[in-house]
Amino acid sequence: MVELLVVIAIMAVLSAMAVPQMAGAWGSASLRSSARDLLLAARYARDYAVTRRVRTRLVLAAGDGTYHVEAQRVEGGRGSGEFTPLGTTHGRRRKLPAGVRLGPLRVDPRGRSADPAAGGTVTVVFEPTGQADAAVIVLADGRQRWTLRIAPSSGRAELLEGEAVQALDDRKDLDE
Repeated sequence: MVELLVVIAIMAVLSAMAVPQMAGAWGSASLRSSARDLLLAARYARDYAVTRRVRTRLVLAAGDGTYHVEAQRVEGGRGSGEFTPLGTTHGRRRKLPAGVRLGPLRVDPRGRSADPAAGGTVTVVFEPTGQADAAVIVLADGRQRWTLRIAPSSGRAELLEGEAVQALDDRKDLDE
């Protein structure tokens, strides 16, 4: 009977040591999943713009930690200027999970940016030609950061672990 109590006590100590590590892994998985979802939304916005020949934009609300994709309304073959949310999964406003927040948001060439503490909204516009606003979007959870970068000449989006401050440049120097 004493041996059984010793074994139970040892298992309790080992379990108590493992629980904090598992909680950290759960938080990292939530951040990584959110970063991948944001990457998919950016890629969807670009693909939608190119295939439907209409301007789209990825709308990021730093204050409430939400994002969604909108498309410009087309009337008579021309864009009306008005954007409306898409009727797809990416068109619905998506909220980041608890503990995950939007970090610094930088969108160029217009130099627009949003301070997450100020609660600003930033849009990344995707053109029907495939081009987009250059953007650097950081997601963080207090321990880790992921960066979504969007290239201006192709609208290509990539996800990096950590924080990157420079926008993605997909132009190639042919002299190298």
